[in-house]
Amino acid sequence: MHSSTVLDVDDIHLTDARTHRRCTSNELCPDYTQRDRIAFVCDASAHGPLHVGRTVLALTAAFYAPLRAQDTPFFDYPQHFALITGIEDQTSLPETVTRCWTHLDVWPASQWIPLSSDRAEVLNTLCGLQINRLFWPSDMSLSPPGQPLPTHIYKLLNTRLTQILTYGPSETQADIEVALSGGANKLWEQALARCNASGSYPKTDQLCSIEVEAFLQQHTDAFIAP
Repeated sequence: MHSSTVLDVDDIHLTDARTHRRCTSNELCPDYTQRDRIAFVCDASAHGPLHVGRTVLALTAAFYAPLRAQDTPFFDYPQHFALITGIEDQTSLPETVTRCWTHLDVWPASQWIPLSSDRAEVLNTLCGLQINRLFWPSDMSLSPPGQPLPTHIYKLLNTRLTQILTYGPSETQADIEVALSGGANKLWEQALARCNASGSYPKTDQLCSIEVEAFLQQHTDAFIAP
């Protein structure tokens, strides 16, 4: 909960990538509430924190802002989940992963979900966690399902998912860009140091909206044909 005393919504800068005008947090995540269950899917490399870490902190700032405004003691964390794919030994995660996501205030350890690269396993986990907002890598590569999921999982995801945004380098025009300054940017850079990120950092998180039905249609092989 260290970020609750550091993050300031004034350090979060949202921009419409098409018109270059400033955006509000409601444009990033319409009808956001503190009860939202948000999943960030990534692998164990620095790719996720590099390209969606700013967004994690933007949503964390939105979570803590009303609690700080009450001016009374509180203890809580956002219901954010890091779904880490490509993990062969699912009994443990690399220390670089846990240190990085901890610094992004995705905590406690129950919020780090190690998964294989099986497409069905990832989608089934989203359903089981009752995720309603999803951040998905634009270049995500998953293996074919070992065992296709029953059609009711498709229907539940189609009902429960209210928003999906892809992130990372993409040929698609971004919808929203997320940048940080001040203490928020310092937190992000410290998180990257913990996962041994190297090379030049992207200037902003690049987010693209995708309709839930369109997203699920991209993964129809993960479900038993109706």
